[in-house]
Amino acid sequence: MPRRERLENNVTSTLSSTINASVTTVTVASGTNFPSEGDYRIIIGDEIMLVTARSSNDLTVERSADSTTATTHSAGSSVRMILTAGSLNKFAEDMCGSCADNYGYRFLDQSDVTQTSTDFTWTNQSTSTITDELYGGMTMKIPDQSGVKLRILTQTAPSAPYKLTGKLHFGPGYTYGSTIMGICFRESATGRIQTCGLQIGGDVGAWQYSSATTYGTRMGAAYDHRSDNVWVRLEDDNTNIMASVSSDGINFMEIGRQSRSSWPTGSGYDEVGFFVNGESADADALYHFNAWIVE
Repeated sequence: MPRRERLENNVTSTLSSTINASVTTVTVASGTNFPSEGDYRIIIGDEIMLVTARSSNDLTVERSADSTTATTHSAGSSVRMILTAGSLNKFAEDMCGSCADNYGYRFLDQSDVTQTSTDFTWTNQSTSTITDELYGGMTMKIPDQSGVKLRILTQTAPSAPYKLTGKLHFGPGYTYGSTIMGICFRESATGRIQTCGLQIGGDVGAWQYSSATTYGTRMGAAYDHRSDNVWVRLEDDNTNIMASVSSDGINFMEIGRQSRSSWPTGSGYDEVGFFVNGESADADALYHFNAWIVE
């Protein structure tokens, strides 16, 4: 799961040894009561630090958080978990349209950096547009069209292993057709594409395309979902490509799997992104990508 802001009451300890203004590992006398995963804030003296992980008594921190100044702290100094304006802002961000064990509605790369539409590159754009929404997602609008015409936005893929999770939602105003929206892996040298998505009418599947205008085949089976929104996932574990779907963003069911070299014909998938294939599309219809998260 992505890092989330963690909140706890009355968590304190002391510094085991003196630290300078640049160290990023803080050792406390007892780390037992501190959350084992980030993110959360601690204060030592007047400096607030963002804790991103804990291993036993060692806290991995980002210094000078919340506009404070990094400085030297002496052994025995109080280390206290606190709630700050930064904590509340991040917690609200995490919880937007979500729940405690779920993914927030946002676009994040593998480093948990928020992504906007300018971080992606179009393939086969035509007159399609993309809008950054205030809640953290994006909305795509495509021209009226027929036939296979994937409108794709991608960025460079991280090194395997990694997984890409997305939340999809068809807006109102659609007629039944073959329109599909989803997330994708793409091989830039050949244009071959692996998708996992939702088709109007309720099917979810992992469709494969030889290019943005040529359908190939499907990895695994298509499943009846009977909903206009769904969570989807593509995963590259450095051996296989897996496609999964979920109705709640927590419990995922695998719907397809094959060797990571089965569909690409070049050096492999080097882009990750999202798309709409607007067969029988209505020109005014909107396609909502509520979340897109690389881990």
